[in-house]
Amino acid sequence: MSTEPKKSTQIKSAKILLHTSLGVKVFTGNTIGPVGVFKFAGLVHRIWQAADADDPYADLFLLRIYDSIKQTRRELQQVENEYKKYLTSESGVALEPLVDEEPLSIPLHFHTPYGFMGAYLLADFDRFIRLMISIRHYALMSDKEILTVVQDLNRKVRRALSEPLQWKSTGVTREDIKLKTDKADLALAAMGRISEAVLSKKIAPPFSPKPVLNRPLLRS
Repeated sequence: MSTEPKKSTQIKSAKILLHTSLGVKVFTGNTIGPVGVFKFAGLVHRIWQAADADDPYADLFLLRIYDSIKQTRRELQQVENEYKKYLTSESGVALEPLVDEEPLSIPLHFHTPYGFMGAYLLADFDRFIRLMISIRHYALMSDKEILTVVQDLNRKVRRALSEPLQWKSTGVTREDIKLKTDKADLALAAMGRISEAVLSKKIAPPFSPKPVLNRPLLRS
């Protein structure tokens, strides 16, 4: 039983609200340049389908994508906590982050959990950019200082979203690797040797096409 929504299923409650132009730019990406969230989600869906066909390299990349998104979100949170202090640095003055009264609302329709992870990363990034715009508006940091911080985190976010680009579709399966077929040789040449822990599924992605939810949850 597949865990993907039926084609007739429409989830209308999922959406992201973006308050900054940079957040929107990073979210949408570019068809021939930086990867945005929708392109990221499409690339991950291909990897997801390969994992469903027992491609161990697809499992490996789902792990890498998960770790990259989680690590980047942790870094964003740490930096955001550091710069939030600026809004309380002036005694006797109450400063609040600026908000867009009409943020851009974008519906989110993804085939895999990783698409939503990408959206969560962009929501974090957009909130951080809003904080930095507020700090600049309140004359708490110079343009040069803010630009340095923003550019660094912008690169990290784009790097995380670009992780799926490293995966190569070869059609290889665990059985191919066991039998040392031509597909196994092709995958080895394209993406290197894969660990026994991933091959044996001792290490598996947190979200995969065949999770324990395939088994009945309720028993009579």
